[in-house]
Amino acid sequence: IEHAALDARGGALVRGPQGNTLFRLARVGGGASVTLTQFGRPLDTPAPGGPLAADPAGGANAGVPVFVSFTRSLIRAEPDRLESLLAPGDPLPDNEILQWTGAIASNRNGDFALRAGSARWEALYLWRNGRLSRVAQNSEETRLPTGQRLRWFGGSLAVNNRGQVVCDAGFDGGSGLFLFAEGAPIQTIALSGGSAPGGGSFLGFPQPAIDELGRVAFYADVAPGRRALFYWESGRIRRIRQVGDPGPGGLAQSGFDGPLRAAGDKIYAFFNYPGQSEIAAYDGVAWRTAVSSTTLCSSSFSVSSAGDVLHYACLPDGSGGPVLRKPDGRDIVVAATGQRSAAGDWYYQFLQWTLSEQGEVFFTALTPAGPRERVTLFRATPQ
Repeated sequence: IEHAALDARGGALVRGPQGNTLFRLARVGGGASVTLTQFGRPLDTPAPGGPLAADPAGGANAGVPVFVSFTRSLIRAEPDRLESLLAPGDPLPDNEILQWTGAIASNRNGDFALRAGSARWEALYLWRNGRLSRVAQNSEETRLPTGQRLRWFGGSLAVNNRGQVVCDAGFDGGSGLFLFAEGAPIQTIALSGGSAPGGGSFLGFPQPAIDELGRVAFYADVAPGRRALFYWESGRIRRIRQVGDPGPGGLAQSGFDGPLRAAGDKIYAFFNYPGQSEIAAYDGVAWRTAVSSTTLCSSSFSVSSAGDVLHYACLPDGSGGPVLRKPDGRDIVVAATGQRSAAGDWYYQFLQWTLSEQGEVFFTALTPAGPRERVTLFRATPQ
């Protein structure tokens, strides 16, 4: 059961798969369940096909952004069109049919890794250079470096241009963060319950990031309420950041926020300090401040290999919107609430924003549609 809600008649609406069948929505009550709809069943009215009001795949980390539609189709935003790449009902390389998709992450080429399922198994797939391949699956044949069978894949996922995939996965009696690649042995990055450098034990692995050299950064809880940032390189883990470390102006870091990003050979992270925030880059040796401001109003950001950083700022006139910080320190306002698009749409609220390797900005925003609101995908080229 993925979601459940009580209805007015004392029953419940439940969403999730039944055994290995397609996902369905059912009403449960009085000792019986009735399927209301499921994947593949025709609808009386067309289903919406616009981008979700959520992160682009991989947390705004794609050179060519990949979005997930309301129908769970994967759509790549090319400069002149939206290209549908994969959807439930499409064939998989193991002679199975795609039934559902879970966590998705994209690299800077617009390729992506995804957790997905068929009637046979749950698997980790890689879409690269226009080809979909299976990297690993939860079957008896898949053994982790612990020697145990892989039982499940989690939602912490990242992929680089080389096709290396970082994902959390579980086995009998434990879980951990692992590195997967086609035709290569699975590598262990860290195990839940294992000793963490600098003290404590790994308790969980939120969204990781992997650079083009195969180096992995990941947050981990090392004790209840205590989180630190770790760096894995060639089988060795280092603690590279923790609460209390000094930041701009000697301020002590008060917390972490948002997911990690990767671009080229650098990892980017969002840090909080008393009264201000910072987006910083790590090259494997030292940290460098990319953006430090009291006007950073969201921890969501996107980066390019050229060093550009797209973030959301609260502007002096009371509006807010995505702003592009150039390596020379210049800020370019891409769009702002209260402004109109080139087509005349008012921007009510910005939902997500992502930066391509070519310097184009893609963002989703709430715009008016008569008495209603709609989610619209825009493309901008900052000058």
